[in-house]
Amino acid sequence: MSPTPDLSNKFVSLGGGGSAAHSTDALHLPALAVWGNLVIYVGAWALLMWPQHLPLGRPGIAFVFAMLSCGLRALCSVTWPAERYPVVDVFGKVEITPLALLFGLMLVNAYVKDTGLWSQVERVLDSPSPRLMLVKIVFCSAGVSAILLNDTACFVLTPIVLNLCTRRKAHSALPYLLALSTSANIGSSLTTIGNPQNALIAAICPSITFVGFARAMAGPVCVGLALNTTALLLRYRGVLTFDEDVEALQ
Repeated sequence: MSPTPDLSNKFVSLGGGGSAAHSTDALHLPALAVWGNLVIYVGAWALLMWPQHLPLGRPGIAFVFAMLSCGLRALCSVTWPAERYPVVDVFGKVEITPLALLFGLMLVNAYVKDTGLWSQVERVLDSPSPRLMLVKIVFCSAGVSAILLNDTACFVLTPIVLNLCTRRKAHSALPYLLALSTSANIGSSLTTIGNPQNALIAAICPSITFVGFARAMAGPVCVGLALNTTALLLRYRGVLTFDEDVEALQ
């Protein structure tokens, strides 16, 4: 009779109850580890959804709670050494490639801003037709996010859209800002540098190429932009007007 193979996925006991808790291969998680991690997880997501309650911003909140989680692991490992509670190699979990990519894209955006390109973009987006302006914003936001990151698209294009709405006396800026934000998320899915998630995936899987990824995502992105544009035009058809046009008719 052949010996039983050593399984890599071992039973995890939450507290020590049950027959499996007496197994020498079982990992016993102290109550502090279980409930402490739960509190950290819930607290982090609550503050990420409502960051105004902690003046750190979402990046600072995520960093602080990540450190709390790592600190809790280290505390449990020292307090209960017999339980063999694993300690995370924090620096080993950091993937430097997407971080360097994001930093480089921020520098590129800073230099692009100095060239006056965004002033030209504002002229291109301007239109006497509110519906055409919304469509232009949709595709411009998607294109910028695919090249310079979705956060960059929202950060850079928001003042441009607001300036256009003010100049054209738009009845409401909400449809245009929604077009900007939603299209930035959709367009960022097109490339491996469109958002941090895609950058991390590309860093973990070197076999994924920029062109191959874009080719695979082109169809879903185009469908998403078409549906998004249609939904915005239908939902806000009553407020897609410029007040200057209404005044001219009166």
